[in-house]
Amino acid sequence: CEACEEPRPAAADNSEYAGYVVGEIKSMEDVAGKDKLRSLEVDVGKKSPLKIVTNAGNISVGNRVVVATAGSTVNDMLIKKTVVGGCPSEGMLLDPPALGWVGGGAGGAALVPASFELG
Repeated sequence: CEACEEPRPAAADNSEYAGYVVGEIKSMEDVAGKDKLRSLEVDVGKKSPLKIVTNAGNISVGNRVVVATAGSTVNDMLIKKTVVGGCPSEGMLLDPPALGWVGGGAGGAALVPASFELG
């Protein structure tokens, strides 16, 4: 772990987080007519980037974020491919509380260091 310089623990076999991946924001555009919505392309280590619409205000191109992909569950809500603000969205950026992290950050995307691998 970068913060404590201890070896990173092995990934837990926890289905609660199935479908959660690390992604890098490759592009970001404001959604026309929607004050806070942005349409993103997020590289999650697959053949093509995911299109995700978000209102997280703490993000920029190049940030690594935690993504719940379509088919995963966040707080008992199934994430589906959908249209938000007239734009396709294939997942959801997670905020720290959705991941069980403490210390604030509700409503903002959970940002992770560039050392975290995509996927």
